[in-house]
Amino acid sequence: MQEIKVPWRAKKSIAAAAARVIAEYEAKTNRRVHPPIPVEKIIERGLNLRLGYYDLRQQLKLDDVLGATYVQKRLICVDHSLAENQNEGRLCFTLAHEAGHWTLHRALVEQACRTGKINDTETGSRALNGFGPYLRQNSKAHGYPAIEPDALQDPTGGFIFCRIRDAGKPIEWQADYFASCMLMPEAAVRDAFGMCYGAKPLMLYNVKSAFNGPLCFDPCVETWPQIAQAVKEAGGFSNVSKQAMIIRLQDLGLVKNETQARLSWRESYVMA
Repeated sequence: MQEIKVPWRAKKSIAAAAARVIAEYEAKTNRRVHPPIPVEKIIERGLNLRLGYYDLRQQLKLDDVLGATYVQKRLICVDHSLAENQNEGRLCFTLAHEAGHWTLHRALVEQACRTGKINDTETGSRALNGFGPYLRQNSKAHGYPAIEPDALQDPTGGFIFCRIRDAGKPIEWQADYFASCMLMPEAAVRDAFGMCYGAKPLMLYNVKSAFNGPLCFDPCVETWPQIAQAVKEAGGFSNVSKQAMIIRLQDLGLVKNETQARLSWRESYVMA
């Protein structure tokens, strides 16, 4: 499958697309959505897509693939390791990321298929050969959504698969930003931040805390996990990682890092 060139999109446009997906789900279910955002239900009921967890890394022969969206099959796949490792933040972000591909990019895939820029034979059976036995053994047995065994045996049309190494590409960045907006809606994040820190942005002037002791909280670069955790708890964002939350807070201008130091994500894995 050739790489799809995506048109530039403003952040505001991507955020609006994520908000529409939530609004359409609310209209279908007649229920108001609050964090934690029910991303699986939105994919299945709101977008009317099928969802499954498979050994994508083995089947696609790619060691860093996390998810895939099959456009004409209306199917989102996530590597089963994300569910089995019980990393809810990473899992939900990947699901929302794939929902972003569906919302933002499926028309590009469909157009590429119509114009012949994607070879269906190369896109299909070779990559998916062998899915049938895995589906039969591992769908309901692991509590994952069940998909009929033959669903992927004769795929047609294009698909998008997501690799860690491709995170900087425009198509992946757009899906990432969609996921951020979907899981952490701006209004909900601002409300939660206000409950924790007030109306003004939190300015990080130091890398390390100037104080010691459990009673002092000195906002600085090294305390970003605590900052993110506080907002998560205040807003009910239980299915979002601290890393994703601090990035969202910076994107909304609620946390401003005035130092030259970059936030290290190593703490997010130690303290998750």
